[in-house]
Amino acid sequence: MKPFRIAQLSDFHFTKVTWNPFKLFPKRFFGQLNWVFSRNKNFNFHSLNELPDLFTSLEVDLVLFGGDFTTSSLHQEFILAKKFVERFKQPWIAIPGNHDHYTKRSFLQKRYYQYFENKNAAFYSLQKDGLEAHKIAPFWWLIALDTTHATRISSSQGFFSERQEKILSEILNAIPQSDSIILFNHYPFFQHGSPKHTLMRGDALEKLIKEHSNISLYLHGHTHQHIIADLQKSNLPMILDGGSCSQGSWNLIDLVSDCKNSQTYLRPDLLAEHSAERAGNLHQVVQREHDQGDKDGPNMSADFYNQTLTQKGCTITAYKNTTPVRKEDYPWTRK
Repeated sequence: MKPFRIAQLSDFHFTKVTWNPFKLFPKRFFGQLNWVFSRNKNFNFHSLNELPDLFTSLEVDLVLFGGDFTTSSLHQEFILAKKFVERFKQPWIAIPGNHDHYTKRSFLQKRYYQYFENKNAAFYSLQKDGLEAHKIAPFWWLIALDTTHATRISSSQGFFSERQEKILSEILNAIPQSDSIILFNHYPFFQHGSPKHTLMRGDALEKLIKEHSNISLYLHGHTHQHIIADLQKSNLPMILDGGSCSQGSWNLIDLVSDCKNSQTYLRPDLLAEHSAERAGNLHQVVQREHDQGDKDGPNMSADFYNQTLTQKGCTITAYKNTTPVRKEDYPWTRK
């Protein structure tokens, strides 16, 4: 049987610089200054144009958009993002990132949901409940979370609420233990970054994950670091950080139906004909100093990409586009 193929993309940061003082005050002013003088040097939107046709040629079945479609939640930025998403022929599931609820007004207006709404959720609603469950393939479920909220000028924290914890627990208990689960969130749950950028109550989410061994994968973005870490020995799933798609990184995931008799491995054949390179030097290890379940740390040796990981029912390919960044490709410089 043909595997069910997923493409994981995140952190696009479509940008439209505005000089309207009413739109800039207060937080957006600093966000757009950061873009003009710093962040724009690291993004290449030209490489995104190839993805819809590439995913068709790769026979992708489902596209996951992991949030941060915009830079500062402007309507013009959401329009650019929506036009990009509409180019994909595959079904898709999207979640917001902190930049999609960048200001208090955009958060209260639920501006993100004016442009993106997932279809055919089996349980709950991302917009109303902050999470929803999808049956995406035989023996495979995906639970999408919205852990964004309005923050102060200097903060990009997420928040996993007690209500979300209760609902997530109900969903996890309702899914058969024989089925595998993917958790899909913009934020990582571990707390090793700056407190201003982490997920509040991430420890509660981690505790809940540890209680359900059939959670096989945790997909996130936010950090702009292309990370793949195997934390099975710590009673945690495999962690996949898609990095930033506008910086050229994304993941391809193949799911098989019979997860009991399958293996997981990371393939090093990264399709050079599509401007991709070997991912061995593109990932960072998730350091878990507090982890007592695995004294040797995560299974991330130098030749990790040639190792076989068991009991997950999927294969993962990490891509890194090498197209050079060109200033004329930035949307805010186009006339």
